[in-house]
Amino acid sequence: MRACPGAGYQGRRARQIRSVGRARRVDGRIWPHCERHSRGRPGGRDEEGDRKVIITLDLCLRHGSHEILDGLNLHIEKGEFVFICGQAGSGKTSLLRTLVLERMPAAGRIIVDGRDITEITGRSIAEYRRGLGIVFQDDFLLPRHSLVENIALALEIAGWRSSDARGEALVYLRDVGLSNKADLFPRQVSENEKQMVKICRAVARRPKIVLADEPYEGLDWQSIQKVADLFRNANLRGSTAVIATHHVEFAQLAGKRSIMLDQPSFKRMAKASGSESRPRTADELAGRLHSGS
Repeated sequence: MRACPGAGYQGRRARQIRSVGRARRVDGRIWPHCERHSRGRPGGRDEEGDRKVIITLDLCLRHGSHEILDGLNLHIEKGEFVFICGQAGSGKTSLLRTLVLERMPAAGRIIVDGRDITEITGRSIAEYRRGLGIVFQDDFLLPRHSLVENIALALEIAGWRSSDARGEALVYLRDVGLSNKADLFPRQVSENEKQMVKICRAVARRPKIVLADEPYEGLDWQSIQKVADLFRNANLRGSTAVIATHHVEFAQLAGKRSIMLDQPSFKRMAKASGSESRPRTADELAGRLHSGS
């Protein structure tokens, strides 16, 4: 790894950065380091920092004595749609849980929307999470509330009026083909249908950032297409989408940027290209995954 610029350089850059809009809220020492990893040289434009919504700086994650991620430097821009790819144990879930402050890093910093979230404590954590749409594999629906109520309650917590929240929830259920089951309870629907409702609940609030861990896992192919549309539409409305999956083919099908996590290091993977290697339909993708190729 190339050495960081010297102290004299950082001092000059810090003075420059303090004159740039929102960057003045951030420690000037961060940005030379970020620019080095995002553009390959320390002389990148200062305003590039304004386009970054998630930045990790030399992030280290550990579980006990086990090292999960070591020195992760990750840049995700506002409005971007990114896949975090890797096999089980590569750190995908741990990274997302750290981004929602369910766990803290062993070392390093995480800048989200210009704020170092590793310094957030107490009630401020709940405030920070309100700007996120979160989907984890162990999430659950409220068992005593109907499907439409599960989505509408999330909207009401975000400040929507009750009538508007229910109407919006019904729109989302219609989009995934569940409008005829809106008043059923979670125990009355399939696991596929529950998963789609959980994703509807996460994106309906139009959060700044959507974080989803293996959202396609266990879904049939028709449901995968519906879920992909939910994420795509959320992204088109302005949400930054970060999707963790062990199926690189999903990223190839979507044509989005993907980042491969490998232990002990990580590497970037270019935007999917090449019609020969990229599946063009859900049926083709299904065949590849089924065959393991």
